[in-house]
Amino acid sequence: MGVDFLIQAGIFASIILLAMLINVAIRSHRKSIESDTRRVRLATHALDRHVEAMRAVLSDPEVSPEIRSFMLDLSVAVGTRETAAAIPDLIVADKPDIAGDDVRAEGFAEFAAAMKRLEMRSPRTAEEVEVAMRSGLAAMILQWPEAYYRLNLLLSGWNIGSTSDVAARARRIISETKRTPDQSIPPDAAIA
Repeated sequence: MGVDFLIQAGIFASIILLAMLINVAIRSHRKSIESDTRRVRLATHALDRHVEAMRAVLSDPEVSPEIRSFMLDLSVAVGTRETAAAIPDLIVADKPDIAGDDVRAEGFAEFAAAMKRLEMRSPRTAEEVEVAMRSGLAAMILQWPEAYYRLNLLLSGWNIGSTSDVAARARRIISETKRTPDQSIPPDAAIA
C-alpha cells in the first residue's frame, strides 16, 4: 500500500502541477489577447481620427501642394507594414538621415517651409495637419504588432528628440517606401 500510495500521490501531484502550468499559460494568452485587442482599438481610433483630419486638410484651400503631397504619402504609408516596421528605428535614431539624399532633403525642406507659411496664415489648419500626422503615425505603429513592440523596446531609455526630428525621420521612411501608382497595396495592409 505504501508504494501504491506514493505512485498515486506522484501522479496526483503531476496532474496538479500540469493543471497549474496550463492555467498560467491560459492566463498569459488571455492577457496577450486583451493587450492586442486594446492595441487594435487604439489603432482604429487613431485611424478614424487620421481620416477625419485628412478630410479637413484636403478640403482646405489654404493647404499647399507640398503639404497635400506629404499628407497623401503619409496616408498611404499608414497602411504599409514595411513602413511601419522601419519607423521605430527612425524615431530613436540620433539624427534623421535625410541629408544624404538631396531629393528627400529638398522635399522635406519644402514641406517644412510650407508648414511655416500655413501656421502664419491659418493656425487652425496647421494644427489639423499636425493632428493628421500624429494620428496617422500612431495608427501606423499600433496596427502592426512588430512595429508596436519594437517601438516600446527602443523607447525604454531612449530620448526621442524634437518633433521636427521625428517629422524628418518619418518623411525619410515614407519616401523610401513610397509606392508607385502601379503598385497595389497588399490585402493585409490595413485593419479591416
